[in-house]
Amino acid sequence: MTTSRTTLVEDYLSRLDSAGAILPADRRTELVEEIRQHITDALGEADPTSVSTVRNVLDRLGPPADIIAAEAPLHDSAPKPTAPAPVPAPVAAAAAAPAPAPARAGRRTGWVLAAVAVLILLVLAFLGFFAAGEGSSPAPAAPGISEPVPSPS
Repeated sequence: MTTSRTTLVEDYLSRLDSAGAILPADRRTELVEEIRQHITDALGEADPTSVSTVRNVLDRLGPPADIIAAEAPLHDSAPKPTAPAPVPAPVAAAAAAPAPAPARAGRRTGWVLAAVAVLILLVLAFLGFFAAGEGSSPAPAAPGISEPVPSPS
């Protein structure tokens, strides 16, 4: 990771660790490491030079206080944090810039559209099949062509 990416991640993990003071020390350490691994995995699949990618990953995780609040009820009814930890100035400035949409969203949208198109075609084929079968009597013969008359037996 580059320095600014590392700084964003370390600031986030530091805020997570501070907010986690209400948890038992071993669980707090374990949780911080789980989140660190999650961030590393998410960034491993992304553009390694993009600071906006780091912000997207951290935004998807949510505020550290929310993660701790979700974890706290699992550990001896620990009190929930009353206020989120303050955001360091470099992180606040970086978070103010709009983040571009993830590149994978376009591929996902394409698959969804293709699936919808296939479903529509299947429904139309299904309706056409039953519309063709509504007339139970055979179609009349074309003008000028007589139908064979069954011979009396």
